[in-house]
Amino acid sequence: FERRFGVVEEQMARMLFLRPLDGWTQQDHDLFDHVYKLYSKATHPPVEGMTPHGMTMDCLQLCFACMSTHDLVQHAKWIDERDALLQQQRTLEAERARRRQDLLIALAEHVASECRKESERESVKAEQQKFDAHRQHLRDRVQKHRDELAVQREEEEQRAMERRAAIEAELQQLAEAEQERRRQQKERLEEFHGRKKEQEMAAQA
Repeated sequence: FERRFGVVEEQMARMLFLRPLDGWTQQDHDLFDHVYKLYSKATHPPVEGMTPHGMTMDCLQLCFACMSTHDLVQHAKWIDERDALLQQQRTLEAERARRRQDLLIALAEHVASECRKESERESVKAEQQKFDAHRQHLRDRVQKHRDELAVQREEEEQRAMERRAAIEAELQQLAEAEQERRRQQKERLEEFHGRKKEQEMAAQA
């Protein structure tokens, strides 16, 4: 189980690291994600051969007129893949929590069973003394187990936060690099048009 959970986490981390936002800017991705999910939930089953739904695609093409249908479909698939991994992650986390709860319940039932058996075997006074000592021992074991689970959960949460922070930092760097590239491209284009205009004016003179 833990291996499956680790595989899903690794796939999610690799997906977000190697293809952050599928190459889209944060602003474009957020708009796409909102429109895609909003209209996908509102439409009828998809027409055969059309992905995503026709109505959804029409709305996306209106919002992103400069992009091809192929690019829109590929980004929709990327979102579906990401959401599927997130759903797997949530399902596995719920299963992990259920297993932990079952373990605590089973341990508590075992404690109760052992206490009943001890009570039947011993005399009232001797049994009570042994029962109390045994019960305390089991309580300590339960508490120790809970403490270990709490420490493990905190460590897992810390590692998850560090992974998320690293991914977010990487995404921020990529976004800033993209913004700088566009700024430089705009400046070069303006410089080119300026020189061209000067050449035209010189030629007319």
